[in-house]
Amino acid sequence: MSYRAEQLIDRDVQLGWGASADDGAGERATMSFDGPVELTSVGLLPGYAREAPHSKAGCDTVSAFPLNRQIQSVRWIFDDGTSVDQTFEASPEIQTKAVDVTTSSVTMEILSTTRPSRADSDTIISEATFEGRP
Repeated sequence: MSYRAEQLIDRDVQLGWGASADDGAGERATMSFDGPVELTSVGLLPGYAREAPHSKAGCDTVSAFPLNRQIQSVRWIFDDGTSVDQTFEASPEIQTKAVDVTTSSVTMEILSTTRPSRADSDTIISEATFEGRP
């Protein structure tokens, strides 16, 4: 498996960005658009939602979400320097936050993560999403 940065925005929750081999706090990813866009929401699936056989489940097919670190909070930073913080529930679904900003790029900074009992230490994020006005 590879956990390349572009997998953060590929619309495939079976893949993800490997932010860190441990906590992940302080790690950043910047997403650029073709030009200025009016964003109405930003969002994240706050962990790794891949469904696959796993040794910790006797090789049964399970969700990787409870088996890896999960994101508790991030800061979304826009190209004009403004930012908004978002917190997450421990749930393997896209969670969004309303915004009203025009920007050409968004930087996501991980502020905090949590490690579920018996989970691996790595921080992997399946997906980030952005909604906007045409």
